Amino acid sequence: MIALTHLVFGLAVGKIFDLRIGTVMIFAVLPDIDRIFLFAYPLVRNGISHSVVLGIGITVLAYVVSQRLSTAKSSVAGYLSHLGLDLLCFRGIAVLYPATGFYSVGVFSETSFLGNLSVLSVSLMLIVFESHTEVLDWIKKFS
Repeated sequence: MIALTHLVFGLAVGKIFDLRIGTVMIFAVLPDIDRIFLFAYPLVRNGISHSVVLGIGITVLAYVVSQRLSTAKSSVAGYLSHLGLDLLCFRGIAVLYPATGFYSVGVFSETSFLGNLSVLSVSLMLIVFESHTEVLDWIKKFS
C-alpha cells in the first residue's frame, strides 16, 4: 500500500477505536522506514520492520517514553493496521521475522490503483460514519 492509504486507514482506525489519532497515523506508516534503508541489513523490504515482534518492541518503547497507556494502544493499533494492509498485498510481509518467511493473502499489488482506492474509499466511509454518529450523539444530548 502507498503511504497515503496507510495514513487514511490509520486515521479511520484511530477514530473508530477512540485512540490518539496522530500517534496511530505515525505508527501506521512507520514500518515502511525500510524503504529508506534498503541497503542496511537486516532492513530488507517488508522484513524486520514489518514483524509483529518489532511492533511490540516499539510499542513498549512508546509506553516507556510516554508513560501513557493511550500512547501504547495507539501505537500498536497503527502498527498492526499497517501490517494488516500489507498482508493483503502479493509481496507479503515477514510477520515473524526472522523465524519464518513472507506471508500474503494476495489480493492485489502494493501499488495497485484499484487496491489503494478501495482501501481509501472504505477508510473514508468509516471516518464519515464515525463522525456522523458523533454528531447524532451530540444532537441527542440536547433533545
